[in-house]
Amino acid sequence: AGAPASTIWVIGGPGSGKGMICGKIALQCGAVHLSSGEMLREEVASDTYLGKEVADIMKKGQLVSSGVIISLIRRRMREYPGRRILLDGFPRSLKNASNFSDQCGKPELALFCHCDDTTMIERILKRVEETGGERADDNIQTAL
Repeated sequence: AGAPASTIWVIGGPGSGKGMICGKIALQCGAVHLSSGEMLREEVASDTYLGKEVADIMKKGQLVSSGVIISLIRRRMREYPGRRILLDGFPRSLKNASNFSDQCGKPELALFCHCDDTTMIERILKRVEETGGERADDNIQTAL
């Protein structure tokens, strides 16, 4: 499989609306929505050695290393050659951004979803209630 046509970074805190925005853009523009958080949760669910490491890191509200997340993203992006990719929740750090640009090229665009802390916390708590807490990273420590 080949490289994507371009990538768009969609960044912001948990509960800021990244997933909703990506879903709308994907639907209206035919782009591919890839959530870095979802990729990490899938890795955890696979119960691999890496998945167990990722689970511990996420429960602590810490960031997974650039190497791990970029390798997961690259693997998934290869499934969509020539398509525009919306990367939901990535990058989470300057190191992520720099490493991704070095390995995958610069993004076409970066969208920042601004949301105040109170609203993010309210949304996270609502999501925990609606999903039964299935996401280990849905907690106040991650939001702050």
